[in-house]
Amino acid sequence: MIFPSDEVIETRRTLYARMQSGKISEEELFRRALEDDPDDIISFRFFAVQAKQQDDPQAERYARELIARHPLDHEGYLLLAQILSERDPQSPLANGYAQLAFEKMRDDEDALRNLDRVAKRLGLSEALKGVPRERVLSAFIEVLMRSAGVEPAAVTRELEPHRLIFRLGDSWDGPMEPEFVDLILQNGEACAPLLLGILKEWGHDLLTDDQQPLVERALALLGEIGYLAALPAMVEFLTLEDDKLFDPAHWAFRRAAWQHPEAALQKIREMLPAAGSAELLVLAHQLALMPEMPGRIDVIASLTAGIRKLGGEEQDALLMSVIAALLATEGRNSPLASSLERQYAGTLSRESLATLRDMRLEAPDRPFVPPPSDVTVYQVCCAEPDYGAPEEPSVEPIRRPPKPGRNDPCWCGSGKKYKKCHLGQDDDR
Repeated sequence: MIFPSDEVIETRRTLYARMQSGKISEEELFRRALEDDPDDIISFRFFAVQAKQQDDPQAERYARELIARHPLDHEGYLLLAQILSERDPQSPLANGYAQLAFEKMRDDEDALRNLDRVAKRLGLSEALKGVPRERVLSAFIEVLMRSAGVEPAAVTRELEPHRLIFRLGDSWDGPMEPEFVDLILQNGEACAPLLLGILKEWGHDLLTDDQQPLVERALALLGEIGYLAALPAMVEFLTLEDDKLFDPAHWAFRRAAWQHPEAALQKIREMLPAAGSAELLVLAHQLALMPEMPGRIDVIASLTAGIRKLGGEEQDALLMSVIAALLATEGRNSPLASSLERQYAGTLSRESLATLRDMRLEAPDRPFVPPPSDVTVYQVCCAEPDYGAPEEPSVEPIRRPPKPGRNDPCWCGSGKKYKKCHLGQDDDR
């Protein structure tokens, strides 16, 4: 689940109120929250921390589950590094995950407070007292890098997708290089669950609005990888009233479905029992744009299986979408479309009946053969992010000294990136 439903949110509020009143435990709260939303990030964080504190053998699994659902955050990586280090203090894998955790803490003021706990665990609290946290963080990373030695090939293979996703998240506000896109695609199978995790972070409001380009890229990369497990997530994006992410989600669904049409059709069949009317509308449209194959038309027709349970407007909308898809896939004389029209003629509104007549007149004589999209993943990912309307130029030109790049270290020596330090102040001058 990418976007928790209103029912899920209300259930969480109820559970929290019951915990506050002592009717259920905190553990019961999060266990039931996971039952409602198997991707609830806060619940996985709770169980990962609890398992580590209790030396539970499941601690590593929970930490990895947290990373998969919240890959841009440091906490899952830090937990996993600590768990692995407790088993083997010299573990190169623990070292690598720790480096990633500390790198993710840069530019995150809230996360930096974790450094106090790390310093205390290492017995360095007094020695580091008064030292800026950014410099402490840089020192920790340097120590880890020096102690790493030659990294085993197996460790590099495991860490590579995490390093690529970190780089993606760290550089979202500039255009991607085609070579970087290729690196992610070469590691597509391992990167895909983490890219899906970025979508979950967006759906749980853990990313800021200006990080939308990152979500666009995650969608496009998932489509190019052909990761069919992400099709339900793409459908969720396609049902949003806010259409900012509609185009990349639409492209991603089409691209994945065109690469693996038979497997995609089977995945759609699996999605139908839990799909709501909005999802069914989207699937009707997407099915009409998939390549012709056995069973596609039957799946389109099956979208109306539970239509009698819907209200008038929802029923009309779904029926119109299914008929439109059938007219496209079978042509103007589609027998299935005609059958549905006759079956529901008495329940359709006058407006819908008029629209159906127009649809049939405009439908092609023969089945429409949709072409594959001519947009490439590079066009989506390598474009300059849109930051909105440009600012009005000043009346008189102002001569300014050269500025660092957005991702370069700030000129003030804080250790932060320029975009997270003096960029805003410099732009105001």
